Amino acid sequence: MKNTTVSLRIYENVKKYFEKNNMPYDVQEIIPDKSPFNDYLFIVIAKHREYSEIKKAYGGGPWAVWSSWNESTQCLNHGHYDIADYDKAYALAMDLRA
Repeated sequence: MKNTTVSLRIYENVKKYFEKNNMPYDVQEIIPDKSPFNDYLFIVIAKHREYSEIKKAYGGGPWAVWSSWNESTQCLNHGHYDIADYDKAYALAMDLRA
């Protein structure tokens, strides 16, 4: 996991969102939006707890990236799923952040 400077409160809020919406993911990393004017927007990288063996057989992976966690509205949007590994998920997050 790469080091970021996101408050623990934001991690907890995303975790609660996953639990409330029955999303079987564990938060791995949260990356702040590039713009200082969007201090409420974040990118979330998470790993699916029980990823399907069938999807694995077809080259999928348990990683997901959401390009928009809005801390002010507690809303998660723009998901990218079935990413093979963490490095690819992180690279996607950095591309989305650009």
